[in-house]
Amino acid sequence: MKLMEQINYQYPYIQIAKLNKLSIFRWCMQLAKDQRIKEIVVQTDALAVVECIRGSNSIASIEHIVADCKTLMNAFSKVSVSFISRFECFSP
Repeated sequence: MKLMEQINYQYPYIQIAKLNKLSIFRWCMQLAKDQRIKEIVVQTDALAVVECIRGSNSIASIEHIVADCKTLMNAFSKVSVSFISRFECFSP
C-alpha cells in the first residue's frame, strides 16, 4: 500500500479536508464563470488538490469533482492554478 493511500485509510478526515478545498475551488470557478471573468488565478494551500487538477495525482474519492473543475476550466481563456503554503499567504 502506498504511503498516501495508507494515510488516507487511517485518517479519513484528511480526505474530507481535500473535498472541502476542492468544493471551494469549484464554487469560485463557477462564480467567476457566471460573472463572465475570462482569466483567473487560483492559489491554494492544498497541494493534493493542485496536483489532482494538474493531473499529476489522482484521488478516487474526489475525482468526480476534479473532472467537473477541469470542465469548468475550459470556460476561461487563461487559468493559473498554483500551490502556496499557508506561511507564504501571510508574509508581508
